[in-house]
Amino acid sequence: MAATMIRSSRLSISSRTSSPRPVPLTNLPSLSRSRNQKAVVVRAAEESSIDTDQIIKDVKAKWDAVDNKPQFVLYSVGAVAGVWFTAQLLGAVDRFPLIPKAFELVGLSYSIWFTYRYLLFKSTRVELIKEVETLKEKITGNGTAE
Repeated sequence: MAATMIRSSRLSISSRTSSPRPVPLTNLPSLSRSRNQKAVVVRAAEESSIDTDQIIKDVKAKWDAVDNKPQFVLYSVGAVAGVWFTAQLLGAVDRFPLIPKAFELVGLSYSIWFTYRYLLFKSTRVELIKEVETLKEKITGNGTAE
């Protein structure tokens, strides 16, 4: 009789460990929409300050002003391809263990040099502002560049 009790207790223990009973999850919300939930509508408080019609007109005017459209498209596609290629190249270089740390060191060194050279003293800040203004004039074509 004792042997059968030991055997039956082993069976009950082994059966409990081999197949756990599911625990009811009563606190989880149901997937269906309950009666208490309400639809939420979000509306903008103000009208957008961007006039899309004006932007489209400006882009059309710029496109009409382009003399050599195939060359413009070729340069644009080349620029996009160049940016993509550069991103891929930097991603590949970033996978090497030593090179990203070297780039971080170069970037940190340049940032320190730039801060010392242009940002610490008032005279060099004025010089930097003049250089930026000159560069803006060269790019935009407004005014006479030095």
